Amino acid sequence: MEIRLAVCAVLLLAVGYVKAFGYVSGPDGYKSCPKKLLEKPFQRGCANDQDCPSSLHKCCVFDCGPVCVTPVVVKFGVCPVRHGMGMCAEYCTDDVECPGDEKCCSNGCGHECMKAHSVKPGKCPQPKTTGMCAEYCEHDGDCSDDQKCCQTTCGHACSDPCE
Repeated sequence: MEIRLAVCAVLLLAVGYVKAFGYVSGPDGYKSCPKKLLEKPFQRGCANDQDCPSSLHKCCVFDCGPVCVTPVVVKFGVCPVRHGMGMCAEYCTDDVECPGDEKCCSNGCGHECMKAHSVKPGKCPQPKTTGMCAEYCEHDGDCSDDQKCCQTTCGHACSDPCE
């Protein structure tokens, strides 16, 4: 009985968190605050998304304080690991500015649209001790089937998820 109550409490908290902070997932990604305030706010001063004039707005905190703005879609996936520095220019600010399934990623100096890597479900097990220091993978897409790219004590290797 206590376990059921605990599970219900956790689910209610999660639903409340999603409603309050607007992390609503859709086919293209989830809605989040923009990195920079590039539009005139719809309303100044808010504590959560419910304080905004419509469900199309999100309460976001910028240097000027909390304001209601139109959220941006953060696309699914992760940015590729960068080696070295790219162009020191800002070609994008948010994922919505990038075509298709590309994300706005750091290139080591600025930001540009790049092909995102998918993230497989599950969690990596605790790092295993290995005698060799090597990078066998950089992201889950490098691993076969359900395996994930996980940290070892000295690098990364494909491993079966523990959950």
